[in-house]
Amino acid sequence: VVDDVECFSIRTGSMYYGIPGEEIVFHEGDVGFLNSGVLHMTQGTNEFLFIQQNHNFSPDFICGDRNSPLGMKYVMPLISNKSARLLRVDANDPLSEKLRGWMEEANRARIEAALGYELTIRACMSNIWLAFLKIMPPPGERTSSADSDRLMAMLTWIHANYDRKVS
Repeated sequence: VVDDVECFSIRTGSMYYGIPGEEIVFHEGDVGFLNSGVLHMTQGTNEFLFIQQNHNFSPDFICGDRNSPLGMKYVMPLISNKSARLLRVDANDPLSEKLRGWMEEANRARIEAALGYELTIRACMSNIWLAFLKIMPPPGERTSSADSDRLMAMLTWIHANYDRKVS
C-alpha cells in the first residue's frame, strides 16, 4: 500500500474507478484525484480502449514535510479528509482544462528534463493540489468498513514483507 496520491485525466474513452463503497465513472476530459492510502481499482467501461494520464507522487513533494507549516496548512487537510477519497472534476468544468494544462506542463518538463524541470513539476503539482484543496468536500465522518480496514492492514503487511519467505 503506497502513501502516494494520484492525479489523473482521461484522454480517451471512459473508465470505472472503484473504491470501497463507491464507484465513479470518469469520461474523456475528466480529471480525478485519488487520496493517499485509498484502496482502489480501475477498469474500462467497455471493450474499447481508454487512455489515462497519471501523476503519482508523495504528498511530501508539495511541502517537504507534513509537519511543516506548509504541510499542516495545505497537505494535511486534504489527505486526512475522509470525504475526499476520490474526487472528480467534470470535463465541462473550466477547472478541468486548467488541471489538464498543469498535468501536460509537468509531463513536458519531465520529458524535456531541462535544468530545473523538477521545480516546474513541483509548481504544477502544487497548483493541482491547491485546486483540489479548494473543491474538496467538508471533512466528514465517513469511516471505512471493518473489512476494508482488515484488507488495508493485510496489504500493508504484504508490502512491508514482500521480499521475505512466508511460511
